[in-house]
Amino acid sequence: MTSEFTISARRVAARYGHREVFHDVSFDLRSGQAVGVVGENGAGKTTLLRALVGLIRPAQGEIRIAGLPSEDALRRIPTAYFAEEATLPGRARWLSRLLTSKRDRESAVVVSSHRLHDLADICDAYLFVVNHRTTYVRAFERSPVGPVTAAVLTGTFDQLRGGHAWG
Repeated sequence: MTSEFTISARRVAARYGHREVFHDVSFDLRSGQAVGVVGENGAGKTTLLRALVGLIRPAQGEIRIAGLPSEDALRRIPTAYFAEEATLPGRARWLSRLLTSKRDRESAVVVSSHRLHDLADICDAYLFVVNHRTTYVRAFERSPVGPVTAAVLTGTFDQLRGGHAWG
């Protein structure tokens, strides 16, 4: 079974016990695209990534990779998952260059960070996780004539948080 989308999430929710982490996450990602997951520490970014790669099962919703349920696809399709600062250094834009290279070679990339300068100008879309909800924003919607900068991402994030400055 094939799909025009490499990764497709539909109404995904996650909980730890009775505590809701997030709900109603939906997005599609094609080969050659990158989506950045943005949120404060504890917002659910890592939980979403773990659900996408099958390390945890969503409380609700469906995740498909290349048209297959994620648990089936991950046995057949090469997938990379890096987590926590222990595996990636907190400095040097080498990660941005690597992710851009992977995207340009037709990989689908989902990257998460609370450091917006890491995500600026490398993603085609951004998934903001704020107060258990997500908002999907395409890069061209925030910056139609130039690259998405960390300042643009910060402004969008602050707006979604109700005007409260982040940081």
